[in-house]
Amino acid sequence: MKIAQMIGYYPNSSARDLKNGESNVIGLLLPDINNTFYSAVVKEIESNLGRLGYRLMIAFSEADEEREKTCIEMLISSRVAGIIYAPVHNLNTGILKAAENFGIPIVQFTSTNKYLTGASKYLIDDNYGAYTAARYVFNMNHSRVLLFESLYNSESSEKAKGFNRAAEESGVMETSSVVFCDTSRDIVSQIIVALTNSRPSAVITSNIMTTIATLRACRRLGFKIPDDINIIAYDDSEWLEFMHIDAIAHPIHDIGREVADLIVGIIKGTIQKNTEIMTMPYLVVRGSVKMVR
Repeated sequence: MKIAQMIGYYPNSSARDLKNGESNVIGLLLPDINNTFYSAVVKEIESNLGRLGYRLMIAFSEADEEREKTCIEMLISSRVAGIIYAPVHNLNTGILKAAENFGIPIVQFTSTNKYLTGASKYLIDDNYGAYTAARYVFNMNHSRVLLFESLYNSESSEKAKGFNRAAEESGVMETSSVVFCDTSRDIVSQIIVALTNSRPSAVITSNIMTTIATLRACRRLGFKIPDDINIIAYDDSEWLEFMHIDAIAHPIHDIGREVADLIVGIIKGTIQKNTEIMTMPYLVVRGSVKMVR
């Protein structure tokens, strides 16, 4: 090996894996490259896969059906040992089942394709997370509250279900509601319209995209937080801490370790293929929600 390095040769691990009839590469397919939650989780997954002797190959679908299909085909042709997959559509089921037929196990991460029934799942209890955020706001005597959620989640949003459950328990269903934002259009303008028409005293955002759009909308409207409007953001990050904004956070270190252990365990046959794991988010209070007197 010393001589090989002296002449500028380094082993091709992918070719070596194919020669050995196995791969130590795990594919990770995510919908959004700009999502800070995914960025944090990727770092932890990669670190823990390294601990287990595996490497990570990352692809982004940008929440587009055709791009998602292309990414899946790329991962299959790369002969990955397994795929960690965050679906945004109940589509591309055929090619995913084909991957499983090739012996490539799949772990659905944070969301599910309802037609991919045999794959393992690692989920975040978003119903509980949104319920926790909403109950906190309602217990602070806010009765006009909006949840901003992405339109592509409209049919199966666990966050919307959790929010509505809290609103019903608090008796504010008539004055609080979920607003589904079309992410293919200008989200800031949509949120400005909702804030202007509904006049909420507090809002809950469902992801980093709606959080940023809400903060921009508030700035355009001249709203100060928490003087003019209160907010809880879903998916915590360092910049939310800097801005003193309450947030729903996730145990990132645990998620990275558990996802890595799950996919590798399935590959090695020590964990069943249809395993489901659910992790719980939690509320971080920083003062962006005030008691209504």
